[in-house]
Amino acid sequence: MVLSCCAVGCKNRAGRGSVSFYRFPANQEQREKWIAAVKRDGWQPTPYTRLCSDHFAKGHRDSNPLSPDFVPSIFHHTPSHKRHQRHQAMETFEKRQMRKRKQRGAVFLQTVSTTQLNTAEECYTSNTLAEGDAPPQHPYVDSITGQSSVIPVGVANFPNTLALLLHRFNLYILLVYRPPSNTAENDQDDRDYITNFSAGKELTILGDFNFLTIRWDMTDPGLANGASRRDTLFLNTFQLLGLTKWI
Repeated sequence: MVLSCCAVGCKNRAGRGSVSFYRFPANQEQREKWIAAVKRDGWQPTPYTRLCSDHFAKGHRDSNPLSPDFVPSIFHHTPSHKRHQRHQAMETFEKRQMRKRKQRGAVFLQTVSTTQLNTAEECYTSNTLAEGDAPPQHPYVDSITGQSSVIPVGVANFPNTLALLLHRFNLYILLVYRPPSNTAENDQDDRDYITNFSAGKELTILGDFNFLTIRWDMTDPGLANGASRRDTLFLNTFQLLGLTKWI
């Protein structure tokens, strides 16, 4: 079955360009807002219904409830001045989020600079922890407070990852390396892992993903012409989780 957009007047179909398609949210409150935004009288989406990325001011959905793109707002029935307002609201929101990220980044660098690191003994990759093992209790000690400020977070038997918790700021750092030799099954495991690890966390992901057709150099990450299905699936995961490229 070919995926198509449910919005009135929208002719987008899967396989045409780099448009993404989204299921309606499982959360009832957000789902009702999406349905109201579509404006189809007496209509309810099915499990197979999709809405495309063209109906979001930034070109993709946002899982942040504070974002203007938490609910779609760009449709054929949307007056031009309303579209302009939504784009302006999105720009304002992104500037505010950027300020927050810069502040968190400055705090992170300050924390690292005041932390005593014995990397040979105290840096643990996730696959060095056997199932059931607890991570070390105080491998990193803040030189000012004497408290543990960076805690390795173990996820058993998942390779090529390093997960840390900046305990004082409740901020997780996830480092991921995806080898170019990854199979499609490996890629699915990576997407599932990142999705599950991200749930309910303030998270920064640092990684070398080796997806050659994802354009990370763009203001909004996108796909180059001829993008592979595996690259597309990863970028869709990135966008569905509400992640934003910073560097």
